[in-house]
Amino acid sequence: EDASITDPQKTVFNDVNATDYYASHVAWASELGIVKGIDETSFAPNANVTREQMAALVARFSKLSRVYLPTEASNFADDAFIADYAREAVYGMKSVGILQGVGDNYFAPRGYTSRAAAAKVVRCYMEYEPVDTAVISIEKFTLGQGYILIPSVVPLEDHATVDSVLHQVSSECGISLKFNTSYGYLTYVEDRENTILDIPAFILEEMAKSQTNLGDRTNETFLGEYDYTPQAGWLYWVNNTPASVSANEYFIGDCDVVRFQFSLYGYGADLGRADDWTIPYQTSADKDELMMAVAWANDSDDDAYTHALEVLTDLESTQDEVDAALQALPSLK
Repeated sequence: EDASITDPQKTVFNDVNATDYYASHVAWASELGIVKGIDETSFAPNANVTREQMAALVARFSKLSRVYLPTEASNFADDAFIADYAREAVYGMKSVGILQGVGDNYFAPRGYTSRAAAAKVVRCYMEYEPVDTAVISIEKFTLGQGYILIPSVVPLEDHATVDSVLHQVSSECGISLKFNTSYGYLTYVEDRENTILDIPAFILEEMAKSQTNLGDRTNETFLGEYDYTPQAGWLYWVNNTPASVSANEYFIGDCDVVRFQFSLYGYGADLGRADDWTIPYQTSADKDELMMAVAWANDSDDDAYTHALEVLTDLESTQDEVDAALQALPSLK
């Protein structure tokens, strides 16, 4: 559906002419972040592609396609010569057999690739069957302090439960947890950012109605139940729905979005929870698709990504604002 093949769009690099046969493809890949120029205005279309560049191209395409590539510890003899931007891509594709080394455990990252090698990589990539994945986050938006764990893609093992995935990703990120194993709920999360609160006004208004005063945290290192108010604690949502079972009983499926959210007041009413016992303080936007896109993009240098995080962390973001932030992120339609 690339209409610009016959009607070339405006090129983004000075050395790519609109009439060049590859112009629309370069513009498409640049817009999506799959390729980048050698500087802001030059693409060098006739330059050779190195092996590490090829790895990075395929890995960026994988993120857009939401195809998970695992990573493993560095083990090529010339690992020190692999560029930082390409290292994760190189080892991710090596671990699943899409890319191989050369010679005696060398990768030759700056060596030029060939048409034959590129053909093999494409074939191996198309035959790769990725594992199921979910996206998970730990949020304290009710305190105006953003994420403890930004939306992250997690590979799923068979019969993965919410608590097993939470422990897996928190361990990898160095975040300590306290968990009530008997009843299957999260009690405390390691959180050392506890100085500045920016609680949304609508929550403070509800607290004022019942003359509930804001208290202190019981622990400077961990955030959890009964901190700041007697109704505070951790709750979790799956696919924009408050969970009705304990975290050790909920089995996660492919493409699920899991959000652990700190409720400051109202047993989740401050987060938009609505059920037989809870009346939400306000209607919350559905942020799951934007969360999914942010987790796969994982590009802190991109302005659209930064804006998307701002929209996600604002409890009062409207659905129109969420949808607009999603449209601004590069994605394969």
